[in-house]
Order: sequence, then structure tokens, then C-alpha cells
Amino acid sequence: MDKIKFCDIASFVLAIALGVVSFNFYTFKKEVKSDIVRIESTMVANQSESILLSAQVDSLQSTSKIFAKSILYLDSCQIHKGQKADKAERRGRFLGGVIKGLFPGM
Repeated sequence: MDKIKFCDIASFVLAIALGVVSFNFYTFKKEVKSDIVRIESTMVANQSESILLSAQVDSLQSTSKIFAKSILYLDSCQIHKGQKADKAERRGRFLGGVIKGLFPGM
């Protein structure tokens, strides 16, 4: 039997270390690829949720505009109704005063 030389042992250890490092890089590469796929799918899901949320916000804004216009319309109707009542009351007072002036003993 020949004696094992230091160079042979060092070569064997380096070969095993190279194999371990290569295996680690291979598994790291697989993990990175799976992480990239997971991140991309998450981005797609987030983008679709963002689109849905944007549509809901647009819908809410249009509903708010319709609601605001309805409130303005109802307010203007209320004001117009009040103006009509005031005008009728003034007309009644005027006519009452005219009638009272024409027929003072009434």
C-alpha cells in the first residue's frame, strides 16, 4: 500500500467541499425561482385587487356625486316651497289690508 499523500487528501476534501457548495447553490437557485414565482403571483393578485378597489372607489365617487346633487335639489325645492309660502302670506296680508281698507267696519 502506498502512503496517502497530503495532496491527495487536500484534493479529496476540496472535491467534497466543491460538491457541497455546488449543491447549496443548486438548492438556493431553486428556492430563489420559487420565491420569484410566489412574488409574481402575489403581485398579480395585488394588481387585480387594486383594480377592483379602484373600480369601487370610482363607483363610490359617482354615488357621492349623485347623492350631493340630490341633496342640492331637495334643498332648492325646500327653499322654493318656503318662498312660495312667504309670497302667499304676503299676498294674503296685502289683500286683507286692501279689503279692510275698503270695508273698514268688517
